[in-house]
Amino acid sequence: MTKRTKNTARMSQKNSKNVSFFWDQHALRSDNAGRLVFLNGRYNKKLSNTSSLPQGVSFSNSKENGVFCYFPDNTIILKPLHIVFLTDKKHNTKYRNVFTLGAGSKICIYEEHIDLASTATKQESSSTLKVAAGAKLDYVKLYNSLSKNKTKSRSNNMTTVTALTNSLVKMQHIFLGGEKIEEKLQLQLAGENAVASIQSLAWLSNKEYTNLDIEIQHTAAKTKSHTLYKSIANDESHSVFRGKILVDRDARQSEGLLKNHNLLLSNKAQVDTLPELEIYADDVKCSHGATVGDLDEKALFYCASRGIAEKDARVMLLHAFLAEIVDKIEDKIIKEHIRHNLNIFSPDLTFIL
Repeated sequence: MTKRTKNTARMSQKNSKNVSFFWDQHALRSDNAGRLVFLNGRYNKKLSNTSSLPQGVSFSNSKENGVFCYFPDNTIILKPLHIVFLTDKKHNTKYRNVFTLGAGSKICIYEEHIDLASTATKQESSSTLKVAAGAKLDYVKLYNSLSKNKTKSRSNNMTTVTALTNSLVKMQHIFLGGEKIEEKLQLQLAGENAVASIQSLAWLSNKEYTNLDIEIQHTAAKTKSHTLYKSIANDESHSVFRGKILVDRDARQSEGLLKNHNLLLSNKAQVDTLPELEIYADDVKCSHGATVGDLDEKALFYCASRGIAEKDARVMLLHAFLAEIVDKIEDKIIKEHIRHNLNIFSPDLTFIL
């Protein structure tokens, strides 16, 4: 065996141990839930569970790997469809996902992007979701780097959602590590009475950079959207938020709310927030707002007056800041898993599972 072959074998064995440790410690605990796992750009049969996947779910191992799902009318899935994009070595991957929800269906999707590699990684993904009349979609995305070295992982992702009459779309983005993450969401409320709720949070440290770009398009009457993004920027990290609500001429009696709240925990951290309204219809209710600052001094003083140490008080306030997003995740299994990841990310900030 050559020296190069031996090194390759050692790396393969080390990567295998990393994946096994991750799966033992951090995998989503849900009996009989459908699970698709892609490891370094390829579908991994061993880590996946396809026995309970609903009819219409398929996946590809072409150059653009990904998941292609069709859910017939009135399909109701009680447990989340779990999709994991896992990287444990230097690799450039591309994924393309397509989800189509039939009329009256109710689906929950939990998508994880996890980096375990000790070297630089790069990922690109494109997701298209079509939500038919009367359908309900819960869609949670988690980005996390669990590498001990906080690797130079980069991720560039685009999500396009179309929601038709009387449909409901609820989305959460959770960003917990990665050198550079760029996430773009375009959501069109194309049917009357369609509703969208977008709740997202980012917790950044070191020199991490996250850019969340959201555009909500109201193209039908009586549609509603609510967007809330919260970020915590520490050390020399940089959080960017671009949010836009666009109301077309035909989207009368629509409502749109766009909010962004940020905590700066370091003098070297940076936050850019760019909320925007573009309205072409009458009789609408739209507003936006943004805040940037440190933890509330009055709240810290109140805690001190009650005998609470400053360190503990800061932890309590951070917990409350994040809980507004986490607590709105409807699925209990996913909510518990997100809290578990937050506990690993910051051991001092313990979420009750």
